[in-house]
Amino acid sequence: MRTTWLIALAAASCATGPEVRTPNPHDSLGSRQLEKDRATAATLRSITERARRGEGSVIRQEYVEQSRSRPLDAMPRLFAAWTSAPREEAWQEVAKVTRLNPEEPWAFALSGAIYAQWHNFLDQADADFDRALGARKDFVPARVGKADVLRLRGKLPEAKAAYEAILTAAPEWQEAVSGLGLTLASLKDPAAKPTLEKALQIDPEDLAATAALARLAVEAKDVDQAIALTTKLLQVNPRDREARLSLSRMKQEKKDLAGAAADLEAALALAADTATAQALAGLYRELKRADDEARALERVAQLNPRDAEPLLRIAELKKADGDAEGAEATLRRAAERTPGDSALLLAIARLVRAREDLVGAIEAYRVAKAKGAAEAAPELKELEAKALLPEAPLDGDVNAVYGKVFARLNRSYQERLKKGGALGGKVRVRVAIGADGQVTQVEVLEDTLHDEALGALVYFALKDAHYAKVKKTPTFEFVLGAAK
Repeated sequence: MRTTWLIALAAASCATGPEVRTPNPHDSLGSRQLEKDRATAATLRSITERARRGEGSVIRQEYVEQSRSRPLDAMPRLFAAWTSAPREEAWQEVAKVTRLNPEEPWAFALSGAIYAQWHNFLDQADADFDRALGARKDFVPARVGKADVLRLRGKLPEAKAAYEAILTAAPEWQEAVSGLGLTLASLKDPAAKPTLEKALQIDPEDLAATAALARLAVEAKDVDQAIALTTKLLQVNPRDREARLSLSRMKQEKKDLAGAAADLEAALALAADTATAQALAGLYRELKRADDEARALERVAQLNPRDAEPLLRIAELKKADGDAEGAEATLRRAAERTPGDSALLLAIARLVRAREDLVGAIEAYRVAKAKGAAEAAPELKELEAKALLPEAPLDGDVNAVYGKVFARLNRSYQERLKKGGALGGKVRVRVAIGADGQVTQVEVLEDTLHDEALGALVYFALKDAHYAKVKKTPTFEFVLGAAK
């Protein structure tokens, strides 16, 4: 991790300028120092890249051992610290070196680079870069760091000028070129693309340049290049959620819906959000993958506990698959989210009716009718007629109601016998009656008649009755003999 020269994770280069030079032994002391610093910057980039691949602990141990054998050399300690940058422990180790070796500009430069990657610490970063320049005038990494601070503060023209001045003194300094490329991209300067492409020639692992080029490719509608660059980013950092989402959008443009769905799945695995889950459900719908669509919609429902829409679609999918029971259960979940939705309640009632549960269907239709479902009334009337229910509720004390229900039940039973039916059996029902004479609960304890119409007649005739105003819980038993 580094600011553009370290934050960029990889460097960029200028669109023009000489190739990277091999140090000439006849160069001046300043030139030799510049090349030494260039090599140190390359080492830091290498540490960042290896740490990103999971080798941080290994390379840290290597530099810790070097620091023990070279106690007066600050660089092994700085390299060891950099393996965990930009975390707090890395800064603590670097800060210790700045106190013990105040003459070492790299210590202040790395401290500044870490600060630059923290939120709202740009002032501290700039101050450390000034300290590095105080330790060595014209120290290129510190100059790059100060240019990075300008860029991160949004002072793009000033940053551009600073990077260009650095590249005049230190041609193709990787981090300066990367910073310049990022600045030009923010300025919408056409030179951004060749600059960033040069950055990748210098360091193919430059993630900042790769990401910026991918954005430029998207803006230019060069989908193939955008996909290639974003895929590269994800190979290095598979936990980059924004890159996953971007890649999914690009694959959709290429009509690779299965690939786009796979990227959305990966993005959801990193962090769930409603928009992504909905988009995933939409892709699976286009792909006609009903099971996967239902699974994605369940995620949407979990993320939005008040939204009934995803559950309605899941119920539709279950119904289409022949799972009426599953569809009904899902609709009931939806109804809990929108209890006043009469259309939804009517849909539930129709599903209950379809599975030939007469008692359950009448109950469901009554609820839908009470909530204002206009179509419920005629369908409910038809079901109540099938159940042979009285047109008006029965009334009286427990014995009177029992007699009226039995008379009606027996009459229906005898009519069926005349038609050649072979009925017989017993129905036992417990009814909880409140002090106001209204029924609070009906529980079927036994039913050996196994006739849905007769069972519904007993259930609702007892439930709808108006009893004497005495709180009690009687058990009613109706026995019908077998046909002769």
